[in-house]
Amino acid sequence: GSSSMPDIQNVLIVRPTMFGAVTVWSMVLPGSETQLTLPPNAVDKLRQEEAGNTLFVQIISSRSPKFSYSQWTYDALSGLTWSSFTIAESAPFLP
Repeated sequence: GSSSMPDIQNVLIVRPTMFGAVTVWSMVLPGSETQLTLPPNAVDKLRQEEAGNTLFVQIISSRSPKFSYSQWTYDALSGLTWSSFTIAESAPFLP
């Protein structure tokens, strides 16, 4: 694989269930971003609604040759437009 910078990074906080992972929070960032601070209201919401649940952070980084962050739509999150992608997952954590 190439080590070139992704165009899009989709950061998800997910809760595993027997039917698959459920996204409890997500944000889309430009590929150049390397840090994200969860807004305080999101932290509070996760602590209230996901107390006692095991969560994971997933980061889906993708390259899309025709992508322009200033004109992005949710279609950009579809793998159909990607030329490559990686998925990274954190260790489990409790909110």
